[in-house]
Amino acid sequence: LTSVIAGILLLGLGLPCEAQNGECKSICKEIRQEILQDVSVCLPSAQVHPIPKVFKACIDGRKKAFDQACVPTCTSSKKEFSSFEGCKSV
Repeated sequence: LTSVIAGILLLGLGLPCEAQNGECKSICKEIRQEILQDVSVCLPSAQVHPIPKVFKACIDGRKKAFDQACVPTCTSSKKEFSSFEGCKSV
């Protein structure tokens, strides 16, 4: 939880470009492990058939969304992603 709070605070700080990208990747890697460990968000999908596929799609979707959003958000990038492109690449 501490690293999540530290990561959120660092997301708001401006860092020089090269250092910023490396630092953001490090922050995102640490936060990703903590946030994505909690699968309770996907538990409602366990009620939808076919259960294993829908639940796995929820878990995979959370990972992909986090990976697409964290570094650009941290570096204040204007890059936008569409859910269609994310699903198309799976």
